Amino acid sequence: MQKPAENLIGIGLYTAAEAGGLLQIAPSKIARWLRGHDANGKHYSPLWAPQVDLGDEGIFLGFRDLQEVRVAAAFIDKGLSPQRVRQAIERAREIIERSLTNLDYDEMGVPSMWWPLGRATSVALDPARSFGQPIEAETSVPVAALAAAVEAEGSKEAAAKAWDVPVRAINHALAVYREMDMRQAA
Repeated sequence: MQKPAENLIGIGLYTAAEAGGLLQIAPSKIARWLRGHDANGKHYSPLWAPQVDLGDEGIFLGFRDLQEVRVAAAFIDKGLSPQRVRQAIERAREIIERSLTNLDYDEMGVPSMWWPLGRATSVALDPARSFGQPIEAETSVPVAALAAAVEAEGSKEAAAKAWDVPVRAINHALAVYREMDMRQAA
């Protein structure tokens, strides 16, 4: 996720030389990791896309890049090739991006609500409501209570009436409740 030049406030900004001085890593090595390079007739891609892109102005790092350089250097120091580090970074990003989807964040950037099957299901886990248990987001009624009401009342319509919620809230709750049951059974 590169930041354009007009949005650099709050991310830190370091030249390769500054980063090298802070991390005790050769600036040329940092530049190779972020720019890529050619050696012995072979092209080596950058280890990751830098956080900051100032076009042809040179290599600049954001604070996130500074931390990634630290991690990459630690792996390389332990004998992992830069190519393997690149593969590990790419794989970790895929895993992290998949696992951090469907999250809402508060103003401090802290995860505050999770939509386990996506927002379209209208079911969320919100630590501020129902002790973090899955709730139907429109009504804030716990999914387990709505699912139990269908069984107790004998129908979706009767459960909706008993809880004074729309039938769609029951449908949302049942869909997610069944999906969660199937995941637990697997």
